[in-house]
Amino acid sequence: MKSIRQRNLKLSLDAPVTQTIYNERGQVLLTEGQIIPSPEALQKIYQIGFVLQDRPVTIVPPKQDFLAELGQKIIVHERQFDILYTLQDWLKSIYEKAPHSFEEPLAWQKDLNQLILFLNHLYDKDKSQIIGLYQLYSLEAPWHSKTLQGALLIKLLAESYGYSHDTQSLMMAIFLTMDLGMPSQIYQWEQQKEPLSSEQWAHIRAHPYVGAEWLQKLGVTSPLWLQVVQEHHERLDGSGYPHQLTQPNFLSQMVAVVDTYTALNRQRGDRDAIPAQAALRYLYLERGKGLNADIVEKFVKVLGVFPTGSFVKLNNHETAIVVSQHEQPLQPIIKAVQGTDGLLLETAPRRNPSSTPIVGMTMPFNHKNTLTLTPMIWKKQLLFQFSQLLQQTPLNVFELSDVVLPAP
Repeated sequence: MKSIRQRNLKLSLDAPVTQTIYNERGQVLLTEGQIIPSPEALQKIYQIGFVLQDRPVTIVPPKQDFLAELGQKIIVHERQFDILYTLQDWLKSIYEKAPHSFEEPLAWQKDLNQLILFLNHLYDKDKSQIIGLYQLYSLEAPWHSKTLQGALLIKLLAESYGYSHDTQSLMMAIFLTMDLGMPSQIYQWEQQKEPLSSEQWAHIRAHPYVGAEWLQKLGVTSPLWLQVVQEHHERLDGSGYPHQLTQPNFLSQMVAVVDTYTALNRQRGDRDAIPAQAALRYLYLERGKGLNADIVEKFVKVLGVFPTGSFVKLNNHETAIVVSQHEQPLQPIIKAVQGTDGLLLETAPRRNPSSTPIVGMTMPFNHKNTLTLTPMIWKKQLLFQFSQLLQQTPLNVFELSDVVLPAP
């Protein structure tokens, strides 16, 4: 991509920039439409110099048959977010194919098995990276990415309870498929600013049973899998649906906690996305009411007071991203991404919370800018030969026997 050095382009404090601009290392300084936050920031931009790109960076979505493409090449995601788009399209394809696979479900089952295998691989390779990326992406993520984030978090929660790898995979399968019964219009309904109509609510309230019926047609025989899909919106105080149960299965209660968290993280038409710490605060206030208190406390503990991938404000007025958790909950591993002038830092230097304390959660002035720094935040490349992964680690969640999940 050709870069065009700019020397005489006039920038203004009171007008949005007309094109994304970068420093000479290719890092984003300002995105199109952004207003320069301060005179100090404007002066710094002119001091360090900036460039424009001759064409915008675009992400090409995978082909319809992207599974075949994955099996033929080594996947190297230089921009870590590309892998999230691949996973999003993969799960979307699974949902779209479901109602057309009732007669011949084996290919559909294979797709789901391979997706879970892929997610397990990413989690095992670097769970902080994949969970952190989804936390960053959750603020603007579409429906299917919220489900994928939840599948990884239910695995994290199950792992903290000491459940086996097979049990964790079964729980991921449940989370990935529990919304199969949602009407296809849900993507549009979530973006409408007015309240849902009674007809829309009726369709939504029916989706647990519709989903369970579909899964039976797709070859799911596990009573536990089907039960949790039917119960994942039930609440302990009887306020849930479809049957206002007060004692749903313990796994259903685990799913309810994670599902509530990921839903709060996402922007909808009637509200903005709720930052991670505020979402955890909501869960904590709901513990012992609609949500199981032990599960909420366990989830908050494993996710962290400052969840991986969330933004924090430091006492030196920098903005940092939580890279991973630490044995001291209030001192996670963090890297600074925005300086006190509101501009991105050229690198993402590590900060020590013991000497540069975290004063609270925050959002940067432009969320998309910080996404360009992810290669410096999580440096491990997600590199593997997908076909070799399939050969070495077979998985079939449809053959896993039901597990007993007693409440602790």
